Amino acid sequence: MKALVTGGTGFIGSHLIEKLCSNNISVKCISKDYLNTDQLINLDVELIIGDLEKNSLSENLLDGIDLIFHVAGVTHAKSKNDYYIGNYLATKKLIEFCANSSKNIKRFIYISSLTAVGPSLTGTEVNENTPYHPVSDYGISKMMAEYEVLKYRNKIPITIVRPSAVYGPRERDFYIYMKSIKRGIQLLIGINKKYLNLIYIDDLVDGITLAAQNKQAEDEIYFLGSDTSYPNETIGKTIAEILDKNPLNIHLPHCIVFGICSTTELLGNLFNKHVLLNRQKARELTQNSWACSIEKAKKHLGFNPNTSLHEGFFQTYCWYKKMGWL
Repeated sequence: MKALVTGGTGFIGSHLIEKLCSNNISVKCISKDYLNTDQLINLDVELIIGDLEKNSLSENLLDGIDLIFHVAGVTHAKSKNDYYIGNYLATKKLIEFCANSSKNIKRFIYISSLTAVGPSLTGTEVNENTPYHPVSDYGISKMMAEYEVLKYRNKIPITIVRPSAVYGPRERDFYIYMKSIKRGIQLLIGINKKYLNLIYIDDLVDGITLAAQNKQAEDEIYFLGSDTSYPNETIGKTIAEILDKNPLNIHLPHCIVFGICSTTELLGNLFNKHVLLNRQKARELTQNSWACSIEKAKKHLGFNPNTSLHEGFFQTYCWYKKMGWL
């Protein structure tokens, strides 16, 4: 068995490659450049330099490939067009390339996102039957990419997985949150509780590989998350316990969140820099609930995310500490 992984040098992709290698699956990784390849050095991985956005793919890229994991994407961008190019257009070019190839590809697995569907507006968990209602340009671009993948399901077997918020070693967004708590401050968005479904990276790659090799998952969509959607206070309290801190809770009204995010976006545009916080991120942060049901994945795949919130964040903390970040 041989797999092609796009975005293999990123957070999710690098962990997925480790999982595939441990399952004795040969891996070919396509990357824009040689940056961030350190975690692949000790793995038996064939690294190919190519750019999905520029369609610089050769036919022999798919030689001997059974499974394609399309993980590559843009999570932070300066403009709507950057999301469009990096998520939708790149996916469109890759799925077209694979579907029109003469190679016998057994499955094309697209790693989408909960944000492609949107938040739980009614207080109930979203599921695979929930209509699309993304609230950010990132979510819209992932939704468009899903549509494109689904168009080709009669030409190539496909599976789409939608992770909830992913955390673990090598993830960088939660680092800012953890660093703030270590300094004694927990910032909470809004006045009321907000709920977030989280999935630890090891559980996610388990779910992805289960979906890739399960015949029942062909032409299906699955949410991959945890069994529980956590209140923001619980997430912060868990991290505080790991750090042995008693932080001051500061609630930020939505108007303040939008003000902060608008300011950082303006500064980013002024200095031509990517920023983590912008108005698009504010739209996501101010939603009351990002909760999803994983019952379909549990039933079809035997998916069983068993990493506790405490254990997951403890492992994440250990990695941050090892890297000298905390």
